[in-house]
Order: sequence, then C-alpha cells, then structure tokens
Amino acid sequence: MGEYLRQDGFCNITGIDCSKNLLQIAQSKKAYSKLEKVAIGEVEISEDHNEKYDFVISSSMINNDGWDEEVFHKMLKLVKMGGIIIFATKLNLSQENQYGAEMTKLSEQKYWKYLTEHVFYKYDKIGG
Repeated sequence: MGEYLRQDGFCNITGIDCSKNLLQIAQSKKAYSKLEKVAIGEVEISEDHNEKYDFVISSSMINNDGWDEEVFHKMLKLVKMGGIIIFATKLNLSQENQYGAEMTKLSEQKYWKYLTEHVFYKYDKIGG
C-alpha cells in the first residue's frame, strides 16, 4: 500500500501490521516513514497515533472473525477531524456489507459521515 501512496505524492506514511514478515517486506519498499508491529484488537496502539493521520487505510479485509463496531472506533481515534478512513469488508449471505448496521449506527451517532461504498468480487472471473 505504501508504494502506491508514495507514487501518488504522499510523503509521511506510517505502516502498522501484526506480521513481522509483512513489515520486513514493507521496509524493503522504502515507502514508509515508520513501521510498527501491532496486532489491532490484541494490543492497544500507542496514544502517539491518536488524531495524527489525514487518512487511515486498512488494506486487509475487516471480516467477521470476532470484530464488532469497536474496530471502527479504533480507526476513528487515529484519524484527524475531517480525515478519511478507507477499509474493505466482506459481504454477508445477502450480498450486503456485513458491517452495514454498525456503519449506519456510527453515522447516525455522528461519529463519521459515510461517503461512498464500492462492491467488488475478487473471484468473480473464476470459471467452472
């Protein structure tokens, strides 16, 4: 993700991941100002990150493996007022965002303003 952001002109990029191997790969790309090993949900992110970022991007999928709306509150703590959060989630069996209710609730409670949604299917080209 850092490589793409750097190509688009972003200069001060922090990467956070729970995987030592992925952090080593990220470091080799020389796109990040800072890399940090943190397992979100298992360990609290340092308060040094609070309200620090213009954008918070979760480049891996937020799925239903024990997550609830708290994951969104954790991202909200990191982003500056007026900042943007970008993330991907799974669709439920009805082909709807499985976190739709939580996202609507956060909008209604004025935690964020919902901007847009894009639905895509990674495996829609597999035949047979």
